[in-house]
Amino acid sequence: MIRPGEVHITDFEQAGSHPVIVVSREPLNRGRYALVIVCTSARFAFRRTLPNCVPFQAGRFGFSAD
Repeated sequence: MIRPGEVHITDFEQAGSHPVIVVSREPLNRGRYALVIVCTSARFAFRRTLPNCVPFQAGRFGFSAD
């Protein structure tokens, strides 16, 4: 069962592997789909200044970069 808040590594056909955070409710995750947020370190220096950015430190939750 996929639970909200879990971090998973997902393979995207065009972008490769990226960590994702599950945000959909458990009842919705029992089907074929789950709502996730893709995590990226691209342009982190700029994005960390935005109010909607939630930074994670490298080494935590399996992330290899800030």
